[in-house]
Amino acid sequence: LCPRSEDAILLGMVFDSSLFPEQNGTYQTRLSIMMGGTRCPELAGFSDEVLLAYAKEFMQKYLRVTLAPDYHIICRAPDAICRYPVGHYRTVSVLQEEKRRITLLGSGLHGVSVGDSVTSAYNIAKGFTK
Repeated sequence: LCPRSEDAILLGMVFDSSLFPEQNGTYQTRLSIMMGGTRCPELAGFSDEVLLAYAKEFMQKYLRVTLAPDYHIICRAPDAICRYPVGHYRTVSVLQEEKRRITLLGSGLHGVSVGDSVTSAYNIAKGFTK
C-alpha cells in the first residue's frame, strides 16, 4: 500500500504470483498495480499508454524494476472499493440492535474484502452451531 504522502496516484502493488502461484502458468512474476481511486478519479479516463507509463514509473521508483513487462493487461474499475458515508458504522449498529433476529453480513459491515465477508459469515455460522 502506498500512503498519499508518498504518491498521489499510486494506491498499491500486489505480487499476484506470490498470492496465487497456481495461476502463474509460464510467467515467473505477476504484479498488479492499483492507481487512481478517490485520490485521482480522472485517471480512469487516461489512455492505456499513459497508464502503462505510470505503471513502469512506479515499478522503477518503488521496486527498482527497469525491464519492461513481457505482457500487460490494463483494467479499469473506478467503483471497485466503495466508500461508506459518515455515520455508516452507527447506522449498522442501530440496525443490528433493532433487528435482533436478522444477522447482517457482507462487505462494509465487517471489512471490505471478500475474505472479510467469508470470515464474518463463517464466524456467525459457527456461533449458530453452539
